[in-house]
Amino acid sequence: MERFYSLHTKQGPVHCSCSWRGACQLDNPPPPPDTNEPICFLTLLQRTTFWSLTVTGKHVASMLSSQIDPETHWKFIRSALDGQRECADCMIDYDLSEHGSQLRLTWRTTIQGLKIKVGSVDLSQISQNEQEHTLSDWIETLIKDRNTLEGNFAVIKDRLIETMSSREALEQQMTEMINEKQDAEREMMIKASRARLPG
Repeated sequence: MERFYSLHTKQGPVHCSCSWRGACQLDNPPPPPDTNEPICFLTLLQRTTFWSLTVTGKHVASMLSSQIDPETHWKFIRSALDGQRECADCMIDYDLSEHGSQLRLTWRTTIQGLKIKVGSVDLSQISQNEQEHTLSDWIETLIKDRNTLEGNFAVIKDRLIETMSSREALEQQMTEMINEKQDAEREMMIKASRARLPG
């Protein structure tokens, strides 16, 4: 499952891709802290440069603190990696800073008036050859997503037209029934009036 999103940071807008691996659902417990198995592949585009990191259980373990219980903290971490702006009704703030040859992405939130650092990850710059390949992959994926959305829109549009046609047919049928009822009532009134006339 891959998710594209944009972040608005003090350093300007950045675009991200988070490609999840395994059963990293929000309601699941935190991954084992000693695992090097990938949780997700995080790619970030700042201006014209791509940065990336394979996030593992060890990364998550290094972010956990005593200020929040591990399961709640994991939900915040996962929401932050996924580009969500809030978790558990708390806003998540994003910040970028350069650390040597790496780019640090930091997440913070405020819980019950207490400012807390959700976590941070250090991304490495992608090589020039990989940059071109990554850009091509992004364009291809976004085009596929757009075509899927257009296809879904077409299906919804067809269903809407079908629903409107059915509604128009039903309204027409109801109008005909009302007219028939009114005609029958008028005919009964006429017959009743004639029956009261003296012979």
